[in-house]
Amino acid sequence: GSMASSRLQTVPSLVALSNIGHKHIAYSFHHSNKNEFKKLDGSNACFIGKMSADNAERMRNMAVANWEAINYLRDQNAKIVLTYCDNHLFNTKSKIISSLYRELFKISDYIIYPSNILRSLSRDLTPPNVKTFIIKDPWQVRQKLPYQPREPGKPWRIIWFGANKNLKFLLDLLPQFLNSRLLTESYELTVLGSTFAAKETSKIISEIRKGKNVLKNWSFRLVIWDMLDQPNQLEAELKRAQISIIPSDPNDPSKKGASHNRVVDSIRSGCLAIA
Repeated sequence: GSMASSRLQTVPSLVALSNIGHKHIAYSFHHSNKNEFKKLDGSNACFIGKMSADNAERMRNMAVANWEAINYLRDQNAKIVLTYCDNHLFNTKSKIISSLYRELFKISDYIIYPSNILRSLSRDLTPPNVKTFIIKDPWQVRQKLPYQPREPGKPWRIIWFGANKNLKFLLDLLPQFLNSRLLTESYELTVLGSTFAAKETSKIISEIRKGKNVLKNWSFRLVIWDMLDQPNQLEAELKRAQISIIPSDPNDPSKKGASHNRVVDSIRSGCLAIA
């Protein structure tokens, strides 16, 4: 899939299983049809990747369906392996997802984290019989590159890339970028994301441009993420940039201890990473 958690955690796990001779089946449950669960009969383990949905209704349906499927497997003595890459236990913006993960913690046999910080944050809610492991996310950029200086007379090339859930942090930052009187040179901002990200960014840019005091020294590239061309596309876009911006919210509990994969890929590409 397009999510980093899928590319960096779930898919490598499935590949590793195949390499050591284990069979696996991948399912994404977004409905509560119990008849589908019967296809899982005979499983020895249940590996739970990151779960997300576009809105509250889909999140609720996904949570119910997956909870029932996981418990169906647990009743058959399958081991429950949970990957935990965002601090969802303390997600104050979605009671559905925080409640789901609090229940998953109670029934998991193993929990895998991308960082020690994330494990520490969840320690008080981790049952003593659960075994925990840290498997750091691998980088996607294959070759480590030096910083690429800006060519004289050319704009500073800035890039943002990420999932839809992180787009709001960029959109909140854009008005400050475009209205800042401290910026006296020219800049090009590339947004590498989904079709949704491109549409939402375009809307914000159009609204900001209507202001009288907006500086005119910004240009934009809205590039659609191609999941079939990774990591080639990501490498190419990062290579052409000088600066990578990764805005977030330090006051958002769900972002504490989150994976560092975007920062690492930015630095490996030679970008100045601003997070």
